[in-house]
Amino acid sequence: MDKVMITKLRNLCLTSYWWPRQSTRVDRKRTTTAKQREELDLQVAKFFFYCNIAFDIVESKYFIKLPPNRKRLTNQLLDKVNEEVIQAIKNDLTDSCLTLVQDGWTNVSNDPMIAHCLHNGHQSFLISSVHSESEDKKKAKYCTELAIEAITFIKKYL
Repeated sequence: MDKVMITKLRNLCLTSYWWPRQSTRVDRKRTTTAKQREELDLQVAKFFFYCNIAFDIVESKYFIKLPPNRKRLTNQLLDKVNEEVIQAIKNDLTDSCLTLVQDGWTNVSNDPMIAHCLHNGHQSFLISSVHSESEDKKKAKYCTELAIEAITFIKKYL
């Protein structure tokens, strides 16, 4: 976390044992605006999502007094960050020549997997990853059907 984020979290902390006091002066309560709270909640949410941290951590007695709560994290904030990511992907893909890449492999359990990525010459974006249980998993017709599904998804959402 950067210093600005640590400072913002420190200012929002509700209990004094989280951060040791630097001096003996009386700490004044600081209030935050709704916009500041939204910004801080989004930063915490992004930390959880990008670091793949389980949502139940927000129920810990050491975290519970910090914003946001589990319900807000898993609903509004997840939706908002998801929209931001989709918009960023759309912006990266605008006015680009795109290539859809399909690849198949077996995982450590020897289960067949097929994935689709969209590449714009600079970056790749994972579109889908399918656990292939079909008997036709390595046949051209099945792979074509999955590619068409990926193209349909791209047209609909991107």
